[in-house]
Amino acid sequence: MTLEDFTTYTENDVAGDRFSVASDTITYTALEGSEVGSVYRDMEIDGITNFTYQFKITCTAQSASTSFFFIFGIANDYDISRAESTSLGVVLGYSGGYIIMLWDRNSGSSPPYTDTYSRGSETGTWYFTLTRTGTTATLVIYSDESRETELDTLEITCTSDSFRYLGAGSDGYSSGPTFSGTLEDLDLGGEKGYLNFSGTGNLKFYGTYRPMKIY
Repeated sequence: MTLEDFTTYTENDVAGDRFSVASDTITYTALEGSEVGSVYRDMEIDGITNFTYQFKITCTAQSASTSFFFIFGIANDYDISRAESTSLGVVLGYSGGYIIMLWDRNSGSSPPYTDTYSRGSETGTWYFTLTRTGTTATLVIYSDESRETELDTLEITCTSDSFRYLGAGSDGYSSGPTFSGTLEDLDLGGEKGYLNFSGTGNLKFYGTYRPMKIY
């Protein structure tokens, strides 16, 4: 497992004091719903397609009022939030109760596509495996770090072919409610993509990447 170093990410902290960053942890402090902010990594245009990511989210406080906070997301704008026209991610929200959502939004479709797990309590820690393969995104939610006790599996249809940015985001809509907690231990799983060769022309790599050699 290779964890992302969040200190190499870019902070877009509009309010100035909502995010704090350590090597493997991004901490939210009373991020208000209408505030748009993010801590993001630029993976380049069309740099994110198929993937498997693992991470941990803790909620220490969240208002019991309608809100949808993008705690981990990918998008085509560095303001990673449910307000963005193209985004996919994990939302900790409140809608008649405390929930976890897998959320996909594309302004060219009928947004958003969602699947929901009722988490029950305001506070807690959850472990996630998020996979996108073709047009399908799957989120497996666990209660333990070893990922042996599964709470639920969420699945939705993806409406965008590729994304550019990933990281911690915000709500961007809901005025009033706040969220406090952490995003931790993000593992991009070797940043896997896939190779496509049509027979002639250039060999093209799709997905996120690390430097590689082809022999």
